[in-house]
Amino acid sequence: NIAYSLTLNDLFGTKPILLYYSEYGKNHQIKKYHLNQIRRAFEDKTGVCFDYSLMLAYLCKSFGIKSKIIYGLTKTDIKNYDGEPVLKKHTWNAVFLEEKWELMDPTWATGYFDLNRGKFIKEYMEHFFFTQPSDLIKTHFPSDSDWQLIKDPIDLSAFFSAPLFFPAYFEGQVKLSSETKGILALSEENESLLIFDRPLKRSKIYYRIHGEQQLRKMKFKKENNTYISKIKFRKN
Repeated sequence: NIAYSLTLNDLFGTKPILLYYSEYGKNHQIKKYHLNQIRRAFEDKTGVCFDYSLMLAYLCKSFGIKSKIIYGLTKTDIKNYDGEPVLKKHTWNAVFLEEKWELMDPTWATGYFDLNRGKFIKEYMEHFFFTQPSDLIKTHFPSDSDWQLIKDPIDLSAFFSAPLFFPAYFEGQVKLSSETKGILALSEENESLLIFDRPLKRSKIYYRIHGEQQLRKMKFKKENNTYISKIKFRKN
């Protein structure tokens, strides 16, 4: 019903001013503001992540399902994190079903924003509904670490330095080891190691080095319970 649309007002718009004289008045004003947000998104047929999350939360409330809007960051590139402050630039949802919390991102589930074409591309992605916490943490970092919903929460530095994963990765059989970082380092032999816990059965994994047209096939060597592939680089 709606498409993602990011405007300058969404980036730099001021926060609403709510006037209230009691806790009841505060909650009433917030509810009124949220309903206006939802109504505006439906009328304009556009919205941002907060609008998507608001709609899902409102639907859950209407059906008596407990839910929560999660604030945090998403990753679209790999970088070293130097401790600089980062905006909470994204929202997604947690929904309590069958005695446990489930994670979902209704915005990313509906498509993606193509920077080259400057438009939102509608493409339904089932992966972002009821996503396994161990998978969602690869792309989504909540401001409250409790909402990672994993046994050993990671920090922001580990989040940004990890590899960049796309939805198709989670649909396949391959599983990259947590030992493999997103930022690669060369050995003295001008090679880098990629470690997999589970490669494709026929090892049909290819790679391309930036600046080259040729696709190279990965070769694996099994060591203990992992599979190691060496990627060679020219000295220049």
